[in-house]
Amino acid sequence: MAPIQKDDAEKKGEQHGIGNEGKVTLPPHGRTREASDKERTKGPFGPEVFADIFSRMIEGETLIKICRDPAMPSRKTVCARIAADSDLQGAYDRAMLLRADYYAESVLDLADNCQVGTKIINKNGKVEIVTADMVERTRLQIEARKWYAAKLAPRKYGDRLQTDLAVTVETHEERLQRLTGGKGG
Repeated sequence: MAPIQKDDAEKKGEQHGIGNEGKVTLPPHGRTREASDKERTKGPFGPEVFADIFSRMIEGETLIKICRDPAMPSRKTVCARIAADSDLQGAYDRAMLLRADYYAESVLDLADNCQVGTKIINKNGKVEIVTADMVERTRLQIEARKWYAAKLAPRKYGDRLQTDLAVTVETHEERLQRLTGGKGG
């Protein structure tokens, strides 16, 4: 759905979909029943809160982490509101797909940037402290992000299976000759 122009949005008080600068704007909430129109737009869980939630999701934060923020509603409340409103569900789905892009792009940053850390190794009772690139940790972070991006957007980031198919086309006469051993029928 195309974003509503700013003049229209100001008249309606809201926009649909994901707007400029990666900000998520929300559709009108005429379908929800748990709150009045005034509570939906000005209450503690109005469109501004959901816009903030979805914007943070696009930047890679999980819903669990976002909902730990004291200024945010609980995860249960967010999930219930999203389930009750198809427009919110659409905005949530778009935010999830954009989060998959974020994780896929972050793989390159992790691979390109060295993460120096300290590693304590215990060899035969001797403790050795080594300061070096944290290759194992970086590899784990990359693999976790690749896996999660593939789960969020399997068509885009999932493993692709290639299927080769060979088809033989045979006419009725050719099949008859094959079955009868070349003898005319």
